[in-house]
Amino acid sequence: MADGNGPLVLEQSLGLNRNAYYTLKRRYLSEGLSAALDDLPRSGRPPKITEHIEAKITSIACSDAPGSSKWTLSLINDKLVELGCEHSLSDESIRLV
Repeated sequence: MADGNGPLVLEQSLGLNRNAYYTLKRRYLSEGLSAALDDLPRSGRPPKITEHIEAKITSIACSDAPGSSKWTLSLINDKLVELGCEHSLSDESIRLV
């Protein structure tokens, strides 16, 4: 906006809708750049896969699979349960990591 571009030009160039533009602008003016760029904590149920579980899944997937040429989602899930890290997760949850 310092170079004379109005909200409409910025909304179109950044792919924002009008509400998102004004929300970001308000947060930037009141709290600074980092507040405008970082998401606020969200309410609701916490994620099933924490950073700790994500790290475990990654370390398991990077290790050698027992008796198999590679890890499958089911084998990773079984290993997580064996290690006591988490109750059984869906294969899709593990795949998304």
